[in-house]
Parts: sequence; C-alpha cells; structure tokens
Amino acid sequence: QFPFMVGVTLQLFQQLSGINAVFYYSTGFFENAQFADPYLGTVLAGAVNVLATGFAVELMDRAGRRPLLILSSIGMSISSLLLTASLVLSSYYQIELGYIEVMGVLSYVAFFEFGLGPIPWAITAELFGAVERATAMGACSGVNWVANFIVGLTFPAMNSAMGAYTFLPFAMITLIATIFSWKYVPETKGKTLAEIRDSMRNNGKGVRNGNGTHTSADDKPFLDDKKELGDLY
Repeated sequence: QFPFMVGVTLQLFQQLSGINAVFYYSTGFFENAQFADPYLGTVLAGAVNVLATGFAVELMDRAGRRPLLILSSIGMSISSLLLTASLVLSSYYQIELGYIEVMGVLSYVAFFEFGLGPIPWAITAELFGAVERATAMGACSGVNWVANFIVGLTFPAMNSAMGAYTFLPFAMITLIATIFSWKYVPETKGKTLAEIRDSMRNNGKGVRNGNGTHTSADDKPFLDDKKELGDLY
C-alpha cells in the first residue's frame, strides 16, 4: 500500500541522511577540524540534539508535520553543502575553517531534530489504523535499523575514499527527501485516518468515481480506528 511505502521511505531517509554517522564518528571529525576539545564538540552536538528535539515537540502541533519535514530536509541539505565547502577549502587551500565546520555539523544536527528525526515516527503511526499500526511500525522500525547499520558500517570507508566530499551524498539524499516530502507526504496534524487517506488518494494514488467513492491502487477500503477496533470485539 502507498501509506506503507511512505512510512518505509521516510525511515530510510532518516538514516540515509547520515545523522548517525555524525554521532558515531563525531569525536574523530572534531579532531580533524582541529577543534580545541573534540570531546566538547561531541557534547555540544548531543546538547543541540536534545534542545532541538524539545522545540520540535512543541512545533509539530503548531506548524504541522509536513512543513517541518520539508524545512528540516532543506536545512540538512544546506548544512551538508556548507560543511562540504568548508572541508574542501580547508583540505585543498589550507584555509582554517574549523569553527565553520563545527557550526555546519551543529546546524545539521539541529535541522535533523526539527523534522527528519522525530516526524517520520509520528507520521508513520498516523498513517495506519489501530489494527495495522503495530505491524507497519514494526516493519518500518526494522528498515530503520538496517539502514542505520549500513550507514554506520560503510561511513569510515566512504570517508576514506571521498575525503572532503564525504557529506556530499548526504546533501543529495536530503534534497531528494525534500522533494519526496513535498510531493507524497500528507499533512496528518489534526486529521482523522479517513481524512489522511483521502488526501493521499486525491494526490494521485486513487481515483474519485462518479458516485463520490474512491478507488485506490488495491481497492481496499480505509477504516477509522474506532470502526477497526469495533470490528475486533
């Protein structure tokens, strides 16, 4: 189903954005950036992570899920490009930009926690009814951890091979995440399951028939939580 594809894809984008590569190898990165205390840099990244998550909890119910997701992906892409540019200038032109590199990492982490960090979990849960939610969330969680493992395993080799351009693929992935979120991800704030599924069908994943009903890709009706739970008892 299309909602499941959206949920799985958001989980992939969350991990393939490279956020855990930053956390797993942050101390080494801050050392390379000639930061005065690499461990302090790691602590700063963790502090930004916590603070930005707190703001995101408040903003999700005010600004909505989809706008924050798009803003987060754009911000991460720009931060990755800024970080790449500073790394290239430092490596090839011997220009000391260590603090700009650190700011690039911190802004990258902050933008992640505003959207691409918490919102895929919130949206994925809201895309499914009570009966199917547990299975869908379990599958999405499995995809998330597999992608996490792949990024953590391959980042050192990618860093060695690409050097100053290591974060360029992450900039491209978050740019693709921006386009995907804008085109396919529905707004779920304050909407019932039926309204969410209706907006997804109207976005090209279903056809409104002449009698006012919808035909989805698999012709399966979408039910609200209360009706689904009522069918169980």
